[in-house]
Amino acid sequence: MKAPRMKGVAEKLQAQYKIAFGLANKYDSHAIDKFDVAKSTLLSVLPDKQNLSELMAAYKDKCPQIISDPKKRLNYWQMADM
Repeated sequence: MKAPRMKGVAEKLQAQYKIAFGLANKYDSHAIDKFDVAKSTLLSVLPDKQNLSELMAAYKDKCPQIISDPKKRLNYWQMADM
């Protein structure tokens, strides 16, 4: 996010990123590795890796549901991964 008007958004996302990884690591010591795989998979389908608008459109409704209760979501995925 190189646009000056997006600086606040970028800072907020960076802070949330750190919190999310901290919480994820409480449940799974391989969380960062799993994230990297998921990120690579999602980015591999995008024609332009710098333009995330397609990805944002695909997840704009799902993300609020996923993050509304992160502990509940992590518990679900931890059980699904067993």
